[in-house]
Amino acid sequence: METNEKNTDELEQMRHDMNELRSLLSEQQIVNERLMRRAMSKDMGKERSTMIFSIVCVLFATPIYYIYMPQWGMPMWFTLATIAFLLIAAAATVWSVKRLMKESLLTGDLLVVAKHINDYKQFSIDWLKFGIPFIIVWLSGFFYYASRNMDTDYQIGFFCGAIVGAVIGGAIGIYHLIQSRRRLNRILKQIEEIKSGE
Repeated sequence: METNEKNTDELEQMRHDMNELRSLLSEQQIVNERLMRRAMSKDMGKERSTMIFSIVCVLFATPIYYIYMPQWGMPMWFTLATIAFLLIAAAATVWSVKRLMKESLLTGDLLVVAKHINDYKQFSIDWLKFGIPFIIVWLSGFFYYASRNMDTDYQIGFFCGAIVGAVIGGAIGIYHLIQSRRRLNRILKQIEEIKSGE
């Protein structure tokens, strides 16, 4: 009888220990998920601030283009097309990032967040399909119209500066695109880890 009671007490103690262990593991998982959500939120904050900076740059460049492009020999229609492209790019950026800004990575549904991130990535790919050909055509028009009204000595310096500017701008754009992809992929990977842990 005494051994039976002892076994029962040991069994109760083991159940109690198992419940405590489950509770600790559950708390650990909650803490882990919170840390991952904070890391995702930090990455998303960087993505948002980069997009806001891009929008501010576009809005700053618009009046400058309006003033200086005609002085460089660009026709008004070309100047207005340039400004329209910049404003469309800014509007597209606002539209694409708008849903991501609403999402709360700390408390929101991660599957919805993942869907919006994938939609955002697809939109940026589609935008590149439009933007890159436009920029190639724009650069051709820019060099054509700029070369018509310049002295030969001035043309060389102008074109070298324009080419260097285009290369630097392209490199910065590619760098930001790669960083953006890494951040978004990191967020998606963390969402996957959280969902697989549930």
